[in-house]
Amino acid sequence: MKQFFLPDTYKGEEILLLQGKEYHYLINVRRLDPGSTFHGIDKNGEKYFFRIRTIQKGRAEAEKISSENEMQTDTELTLLQCLPKGKKFDLIVLQAVECGVSRIIPVIGDHSISRPDEKAKSGKNERWNKIAKEALQQSGASFVPKIEKITELALGVNSLKKPFLGLFFHEKPLAKKGLHQYLFESHKKIMLAIGPEGGFSKREVDFLIDQDFHPVYLGPRILRTETAAIFAAAAVQTILLEKDHWTTLLS
Repeated sequence: MKQFFLPDTYKGEEILLLQGKEYHYLINVRRLDPGSTFHGIDKNGEKYFFRIRTIQKGRAEAEKISSENEMQTDTELTLLQCLPKGKKFDLIVLQAVECGVSRIIPVIGDHSISRPDEKAKSGKNERWNKIAKEALQQSGASFVPKIEKITELALGVNSLKKPFLGLFFHEKPLAKKGLHQYLFESHKKIMLAIGPEGGFSKREVDFLIDQDFHPVYLGPRILRTETAAIFAAAAVQTILLEKDHWTTLLS
């Protein structure tokens, strides 16, 4: 279900004024007419249902029919992603949002080739948040994703508030448990850590384990970092969505 990302100025009013890019998207791109309805989501994740009331040149008004706040699961999924080279992070952001990741922390790892300066960091963060909003609008995800500023791996991990389940995905069979076993108990927060090209260094692996992150084996295939990110998020989300079924079978 496509949904509309509401302007930051919207605070739940009964009438929503549409101008500029919001008007263009709903009226010219989606071709809504008076009486048409659409779903919208604000910057806090609150969902609303609207009906177009009037359309004038460059301006339209929509009335709020109802509000509905819902999450697909009770688990908040955060992705700590080491920077890959080129524009691969754009794709990671797009796919992670579609998979229901609600927070992405770009980090510079030991093997990261991309090491942007402060000016470049600001520009990248602005672009990634724009991509995240567009992905949410297209996919109908239930919450607003947040892309944090680029930081070092240690600082990104230390910024996380416990308790949470930390998992890092690795190309070597370091795991002592399977993913289902890690997810058997309920967790309100799950942190997924993915390395750059070349994976995590030994120093980073030791650090993550020291920070109570658990290794998850990706299997014998060598995955690209952008593939590993979507693989990890999709695998976790699938298990969580089917959890009631498989925990019943295991009990």
